Amino acid sequence: MKKLRSCVWQSKYIALFIPGAGWMDVEIIETLWLVLNVVSPSTWDMTTPHQQELLDFQMNDSNFMKIICMTLSLTRKLCKARESATLTVFVFNDLDATVSSEKRQQWESEKRKAQEQWLMEPSAMDILEVQLQNGELLGLNCLPQF
Repeated sequence: MKKLRSCVWQSKYIALFIPGAGWMDVEIIETLWLVLNVVSPSTWDMTTPHQQELLDFQMNDSNFMKIICMTLSLTRKLCKARESATLTVFVFNDLDATVSSEKRQQWESEKRKAQEQWLMEPSAMDILEVQLQNGELLGLNCLPQF
C-alpha cells in the first residue's frame, strides 16, 4: 500500500500538469451511503420489493437534502478559494521575483517538452518532481506576514 501511495503522487501521474486540468471537488459515494448503513438492518425482515422501495426512498431523500444544502456548501468553498487565491498570488509573485528570466524560459521549454512527450513516455514528467539539494536552511521565516 505504501508503494502504491507513493506512486500515485508522482508527477507523471498527476493530472494537474496537463494544460486545462485542475483540482476537482468530488464526493465519494460511499460517504453518502452512511445513512443506508443505519437503515438497512431494519429491512432484513422485509420482502425484496419493500426493501428496494425503502432504500430508494432513503437515497432520494439523501440526494434531495444534498441539493438543498448545495448553495451553502458552494458559498463556503468559494470564500475559501478566494482567500487561498489571494495568498497564493502573493506567495507566487514573491517567489517569481527571485527567478531570472533565462531560468524561467528554460523551465517553460522543459515543461512544454515534457508535456508533449508525456503520453508516449510518462517518465518525461519527472522533471516536475521536487528536486532538493542537501544544504543548510538559510531562513526560517518563509511565510509572508500579514
